[in-house]
Amino acid sequence: MALILALDFGGTKLTAGVVDTAVFQSNSLTWYAHKRVYSPANGDAGHDLETMVTLGQALLAGQRATAVGISFGGPADFHS
Repeated sequence: MALILALDFGGTKLTAGVVDTAVFQSNSLTWYAHKRVYSPANGDAGHDLETMVTLGQALLAGQRATAVGISFGGPADFHS
């Protein structure tokens, strides 16, 4: 099984999912695992990153991802 870890940093929620690459050979997408948590009103980048690492590790359950995709719901400051 070849897994892809998908991470979505949204404005109000953080979502992580794992999909098996076998979906590319079928007509439908089936998530292997998926989890969403809401961002706290006073959250910061450090909190969001820590949350995503925790979600990703839990969803992969000791397995290794072949690839990781990351999306941001808005502008991201990559310098701080």
